[in-house]
Amino acid sequence: MSEPADEYDPMWELRVLYHDVLAYEGKDLYFGLLAPWLEKNGAAREWLLSFAQRRGEPIPPAQEWEIHALYAVNRVNDLLLGGFQPATVSEWPNLPITLDEYVAFMTGLGFEVVDVTAYSPFYHEVMEVAQSDEDAAPVELVSIVWPCLMLGCMLFSRAGVKVRSGRKRLSPVLAGSSTLYWAFCRRYRPCEDLSHGWGSNSQWRTEFRRDYRFGSQMYLNVDRAWDVSLGDKPGYSPSGLSLEERTELVIHRCFVTRSASNEDPFPYVLSLNLTERE
Repeated sequence: MSEPADEYDPMWELRVLYHDVLAYEGKDLYFGLLAPWLEKNGAAREWLLSFAQRRGEPIPPAQEWEIHALYAVNRVNDLLLGGFQPATVSEWPNLPITLDEYVAFMTGLGFEVVDVTAYSPFYHEVMEVAQSDEDAAPVELVSIVWPCLMLGCMLFSRAGVKVRSGRKRLSPVLAGSSTLYWAFCRRYRPCEDLSHGWGSNSQWRTEFRRDYRFGSQMYLNVDRAWDVSLGDKPGYSPSGLSLEERTELVIHRCFVTRSASNEDPFPYVLSLNLTERE
């Protein structure tokens, strides 16, 4: 697949930005680094806005370099979100940025803030669960710590939320503390993505997980062909995961009701298409 034009390489500029953010020692990250970067890199916004407007049948096509560049944006986003998380399991930096400044930077890049008031694992990353008195009580949003970001119909970053739920819906122990997959870094919980363990160059060829929503229809991890929707079949059990475990991991990106039956689940090959009940 073709690479971006030689005069501007968003992948390289985003890699540099990631390292600059990680090394930042000043007191005002937004005005000291992020806002000037936006001014110099208008082509990044143009590319992202063009990507957001792309259409497909129904999934828009994406070139390989674009999926890698989206991952690079996601890495920067993960670093910035650390400023809104308690450092309970990780020493990733608590960056000097306010929520308004974070939103200004991400919307400046072309992302759209989406305010969804009813809990949905498509839009919401659970940070903390308060247990309801009834075991089967539905999940209710208590507070939103950071917002959900979309790029057209593609999910870019789920909102960080605190919820109240019956334990049969979300385990108060697991939902906010189990390993979060498809995530580069979190300060409040363990996480993992396919860049972990690779060299300084190879890790940047990690693919961004693309999820799309069109009305009530959702397409999760669309660049992978191992469809959880096909159900259990002989030999159809990657990493020894059950159908229920596979489904839970793809939808929530972590275990929320059960512990893994396999110590090393590998959910990255899985995709899922489903319709959310209204």
